[in-house]
Amino acid sequence: MEKTLIKSIQERIAHIRPWTSPLWHQRYVLFSAHLGLAFPQVTPQKHLEWFHRLLLNQQLMLAEEDGSYLHEIQWEGPLDELLTVLNTRPSIICTFHTGSYRLLNHFLLQHCTLPHSLLVSKEVDESERPDFGHKLQEMNLPARSAPQTIVADHPQSALKIMRSLPAGRHLLAYLDGNIGAAHGPLARDTRLELRFLGLPIRVRVGLAYLAHRAGVPLICIIAHRISDQTNCMRIVRIIPDPKLLHSDPTDFARHATADMYRNLEKLLVNEPWQWDMWFHFRENLI
Repeated sequence: MEKTLIKSIQERIAHIRPWTSPLWHQRYVLFSAHLGLAFPQVTPQKHLEWFHRLLLNQQLMLAEEDGSYLHEIQWEGPLDELLTVLNTRPSIICTFHTGSYRLLNHFLLQHCTLPHSLLVSKEVDESERPDFGHKLQEMNLPARSAPQTIVADHPQSALKIMRSLPAGRHLLAYLDGNIGAAHGPLARDTRLELRFLGLPIRVRVGLAYLAHRAGVPLICIIAHRISDQTNCMRIVRIIPDPKLLHSDPTDFARHATADMYRNLEKLLVNEPWQWDMWFHFRENLI
């Protein structure tokens, strides 16, 4: 990305003071409160610095959303192995809301012969579908290769995923997104309890569970930025055959999900501003 654009965005964000606007104040309070739980030793001044860096990351991601900066991505990990798997077998690809995470969608469109589906919340599907459809038309993709959306909140979302994988579609999904269809006052909470940044949280394990049940590879990629704001994609996990690790899908799902959250934790310990989900962290806290 052009340095002049980055500098312009940085200067604009540097002037944001959360206490001057009700909207900014609400967002900052959520961010600072959750950050304070995970990093009690950090000063309020550091909270404001990290808040500005998080806003910068969000603005850069929006500027990169058309995929025009895809060629600038730096990859960490076995990229050749990743491409071999992705162009051979439908897989479940897990990621988090870090860095320029939406670039993964463009990467799959440009480098995979197999199409993919996006697992999204109902709110995202309703609010972004028109714009998403317009962008797909501009890309002039064949009907089969265009991404489809699966609404995670739908009661039959798991069934739709299990049907899409044998049909030859990857699934791209966010581990730290919504908790799926099985929630509500009468629903049994099947989320995994673990320690994350020193705090007890509950996280959903359905993606890893479905990879085991469907017999497809489970992949985890974490997007992040380095000091010059360059995008990096870290391939932290490629499990070609989940059933070889654990015969039981529940055991596999719990171990694999915990491992992926440990990878996220390693990034956030030093760079918490890379993560968008601080605003929703309370939904996972026990």
